This record gives sequence, C-alpha cells and structure tokens, in this order.
Amino acid sequence: MNSTKVSVKHRTRNDGKPVLCEYQPLQGFYDLRNWDIPKKDFLKLWGIQKYLFQCEQNRQKGLYKNMPNELEKVKNLSAEYQQTLFSYTNVGGFA
Repeated sequence: MNSTKVSVKHRTRNDGKPVLCEYQPLQGFYDLRNWDIPKKDFLKLWGIQKYLFQCEQNRQKGLYKNMPNELEKVKNLSAEYQQTLFSYTNVGGFA
C-alpha cells in the first residue's frame, strides 16, 4: 500500500490559524492513497469524494426525492469521478 500522506491546510473558524488535515478514506469510496495521483489532482478528487459522500447521505435521507434532475447531476459527477480515478495507476490494490 502507498504510504504517501497528503495534507492540506485550511483555516479554523475560531482563531483563523492554519490547521493541517490528513486524508482519511470515506466509507464506500476507494482509498485515494492506493492510486498514483499528482497532489493537485489528489486534492480535487478528495474534494469530490467528500461532496459525493454528503450527496449520498442526503439521498438516503430522501432529500432528492422531488429533485430527480439534481440526483442525475450527482450520478453524472460520480461517473466522471470514477473515470478520472481509474485513469491513474492503481499501486495499492482495491481495498
């Protein structure tokens, strides 16, 4: 497994000082560390991963029930995400 740690700085809401966050794979998604992805693209995919995770939680709550067009947009984004991810070399397996 690729042991590369990817971190990103963001500001806290309280004091405005930078905080370092490390990537943690989300349940139901591939671990991005298992792919040979340039850092810039890794951060983009991580952001999309977090967004899609939230969309799935919203779908389970029924929030897209009356918004089939929005759900279709999420499905399309998910397909684009997977196509992009699979364009990189898998170096750590599919676990």
